[in-house]
Amino acid sequence: MTRENDSSCLSVGDRKTFAEGKNPALFLSIHANSATTAPSRTEVYAQDAFFTEYTESRKIAEAIVKGVSSSFNTAEGKVNLFSEIYVDGKSRCSSPTNCIAVMTSNKFPSILIEAGYMNNSNDRLNIFNETNQLKAATNIANDLANYFSAEGTVVTDSSNTWHTNVYATRHDFSSELNASGEKCTTIYCVALPDSSALRKTIEVCNTDNTKCKEAYVVDLGPFCVADSAYVNGTARPYAEINKGKIFTKNEGPSCNPRGVSGYPASNGAGIDLSQELANYLGVPGNGNVNWRFV
Repeated sequence: MTRENDSSCLSVGDRKTFAEGKNPALFLSIHANSATTAPSRTEVYAQDAFFTEYTESRKIAEAIVKGVSSSFNTAEGKVNLFSEIYVDGKSRCSSPTNCIAVMTSNKFPSILIEAGYMNNSNDRLNIFNETNQLKAATNIANDLANYFSAEGTVVTDSSNTWHTNVYATRHDFSSELNASGEKCTTIYCVALPDSSALRKTIEVCNTDNTKCKEAYVVDLGPFCVADSAYVNGTARPYAEINKGKIFTKNEGPSCNPRGVSGYPASNGAGIDLSQELANYLGVPGNGNVNWRFV
C-alpha cells in the first residue's frame, strides 16, 4: 500500500519510486473516473505493447474486470490500454517515459482500475457504498490470487508466518453481521482472535498442506478478541494454552466466558472456519489446520 489514509499520501512520483523499491508482482492503482458525458461502467486499463510486461498486464486486467464491475453494480467495461486514456483529445500515454505518472515504470506489470464515473449519480452512490468497497477489495484479491496461483506464482505477505496445527472450530458466518460489520459474502470465511486481522486474507491448509484455500477474515474469535501475540507473532493461541479453563470476563487478551453459548471452558481453538471451508479442507467436525496471512 502506498498509503493507509489521505493524510499520508505520497506524491505521484514517490508512489512509483516506492513501488520499484518493493519489486512487486503487480502495481495496482484504483481511481474513480469523470467525463463530459455520464456513462455507467467500470474500466480496467493495462499496459501498451511498448511496456516490457505488456502481456502479463493485459492478462491480469482481463482476470479482474468482471469481479470489480459486479462489486460496484456497473456495466463491465472492456479492458483498455493506457494509451486509450485521453485528456483534451490527447492520449495520456505514448511511451513508458511519457505516460500517466504512476504507470511509467517498466519493471513490473501495472494496471489501473476506474471504479465508475463520479458524474453519474448511480455510479457515485455505488462507489461510496462501503459494502461495495469491501466486495471490490475481496473480489480483486481473490481474482488476483487465483490468477497468480494458476500462473504458478505465489504472492504472500513478506512477514507471513505459518501457524501450524491450530485447533479449528466451525461457524456459520452467513446469517449475521460480524465484527467486520458485514456478512460473509464468499463461502470461505474465518474468524481470528485479534482485530488487526479483520478484512485481511489468509491461506488455510489441512495439516499436511495438501489442500489449501484463501479465506477472508470476517469476524473475531474464538474465545478471545485481542490475542495479537498469537495472530501477529509466534505464540500459541491463548485459548489453547488455557484449554479447559473457564475465563473470567475480559481475561488475558480480552477472553470472555462462553457458558451462555454452551462452551463453559476453552476448547483450545485458535480459528473459526466457515462450514464450506472446513468441508473443502476435509476437516471432520472440528480439527487442526495450518494458516498464514497472504
